[in-house]
Amino acid sequence: MTLLPYDFEFACFSRWFIVDEFMKEHNIPVAFYCDSDVMLYCDIFKEYESNFKQFDMSAFRIDDTWVMMSYWSSQAISSFCSFLTNFYGDTEKIAKIEEEFKNGGKWYHDDCPMTGLFVEEYKDIYKIGHLGQIIDNATFDPVVWYSYQTYDRLHNCWFYQCQMVNQDVGDKTLNLKDIAWGRNLPFCFNLDLNTFIRLKALHFQGHHKKLIKYYRR
Repeated sequence: MTLLPYDFEFACFSRWFIVDEFMKEHNIPVAFYCDSDVMLYCDIFKEYESNFKQFDMSAFRIDDTWVMMSYWSSQAISSFCSFLTNFYGDTEKIAKIEEEFKNGGKWYHDDCPMTGLFVEEYKDIYKIGHLGQIIDNATFDPVVWYSYQTYDRLHNCWFYQCQMVNQDVGDKTLNLKDIAWGRNLPFCFNLDLNTFIRLKALHFQGHHKKLIKYYRR
């Protein structure tokens, strides 16, 4: 159901089972997860206590559910692992999906479709927060190379559009969020709110990982 390498796909799924087992072994009630191509510019403990403590799981709700940065309660991540196991254990369903994929159907690459399906199925069981919300004039950045203006039906809110700029990076010109720095923290001008918004994290997805060194402070 994907054209991506096996090792990549295996890592995308196995990480959640590893986190789940680690939390259980060390009696950790809540964990924050982030990908290695994310740079944090905030105190994730204070963020949780101030803005996300009331939720069982918090991630990005932009068209789908993205968990490259996410808070998980031990109950929620265990449910997600069970959801994955049950999904791929349904041989009849998998055979149908594989046939659809061969005929141009949905591409189940990495775990993004699965997190979305999990949230849709469990949104009435768990309280799910949205890291893309602007809270106290600050938010987490889902992708540094794209500006979203997307409505989140689950939380009845918008993730607003940021100002972009073409930047010469090596031998390429890339369209990236136009970052301004203040007190060694990144800000981006919000075109809808007409003000600068502090970014609590920057996500350098894909080949943009090579840009991380330019954003160190």
